[in-house]
Amino acid sequence: MLNLNSGYFIMLLGLAAYIVVAVTLAGFLPDHWAVQILYALVAGMAWIYPAVKFLDFSYRKQQDKKATIAKEDHPSQD
Repeated sequence: MLNLNSGYFIMLLGLAAYIVVAVTLAGFLPDHWAVQILYALVAGMAWIYPAVKFLDFSYRKQQDKKATIAKEDHPSQD
């Protein structure tokens, strides 16, 4: 199961891969200051949404795991 620490590690690997791709693509851009600024803005913010979603996913998995353990430790009196 994915825990919070492995989630952070996976996110860091994904971010490193994103940086490699973004820098590689930047090499193919035209040498014009407006294009470079626009690309820097888009590429600089594009990673935020997937990172937040991934962290939310891994955090929810961790919370679900804790809730399951708590239910097993204290079963309800049905």
